[in-house]
Amino acid sequence: MSVDEKAEVPSVSKSDLDWLGKRIDYTNEDIRAIKSKIRLLVRLLVDKKIIGEELAKTFEESKAVNPKLIEWYEGKWIAGAIKHKGALRVALGVKEGETIPVSVLNSIVNTETGKTISYKGKKITVTTHLKRQALLALKLGKMSKSGK
Repeated sequence: MSVDEKAEVPSVSKSDLDWLGKRIDYTNEDIRAIKSKIRLLVRLLVDKKIIGEELAKTFEESKAVNPKLIEWYEGKWIAGAIKHKGALRVALGVKEGETIPVSVLNSIVNTETGKTISYKGKKITVTTHLKRQALLALKLGKMSKSGK
């Protein structure tokens, strides 16, 4: 293109700019809302002693929002969380068809990592993974069974 030829610049109206400004504002509000929900989730994980204070602090100081974490939080986390269906049942030695008592799940969640609990005469060492499985089982137990 020579200097004499002028590139055609698309026209942008005030309404286009207003629409874009509103869209940016909505996006920023969504990001702020998601960040606050994630901060609350991190606090809950620290309170349940599933993650440590150091990890929570580094996350809260982080300025970047990880899109995969947001996607996980927005509801697609269940598909990724249930990779090995029945793993908790096998770890506790519960037969298929029997229900795991909520009291056992609560005792796993509330017991410190490394300590043991007794269930059906069996000593079970509480690990972080077992705590996560029990917490997931409690959360899924509270969800609606209607399939909606």
